[in-house]
Amino acid sequence: MVKKTYSVHPKSRQIDESELSSRELKDILSWRPPKRKPRIYADMDVPKYLIDYARDKLKWDIFCVRENDELMEQHDYYHFEGAKQLKRILLSFDDAFLNNRRFKLLETDGIIVFSNPGKSQLDSLIMLIRVNELLIDLLRRDSRAMKGIKIKMTTTGFTLKTLSESSQKISKFILW
Repeated sequence: MVKKTYSVHPKSRQIDESELSSRELKDILSWRPPKRKPRIYADMDVPKYLIDYARDKLKWDIFCVRENDELMEQHDYYHFEGAKQLKRILLSFDDAFLNNRRFKLLETDGIIVFSNPGKSQLDSLIMLIRVNELLIDLLRRDSRAMKGIKIKMTTTGFTLKTLSESSQKISKFILW
């Protein structure tokens, strides 16, 4: 009898078929990489090493403010509007984007803010990888899945803010 093994994504180790339930095997065999790449508008305070990693390793489509001198001088609202016009998720380290009075939930295609004061580059990279997992899952279902959602990332988890169908504000902290 020939033993079948499967490579489990994103892990590279081989799994023996006898180790898996039929449900797990079905999940592995049906896994497909997402067709949609996250479309990101990175404001000027996102470090270059994160942008490079997201482009090179995660294959994100990133519009980067740092790469345009004229845009670096603009205020937050300008970048909020730019992300909205380009239909991109705004990525920032600036907590000001979490202010719902100034930056309306329903007017955004998504905002992700890294709350990372004084943390290491490794912490930021780990948060970026966790954001990637979240975005892949959301975007696999719907290219506009982040519309009207703000996410505040921390090293311990993330806070998701959105509105319910009855326009009630929802804010939920989720541990990693």
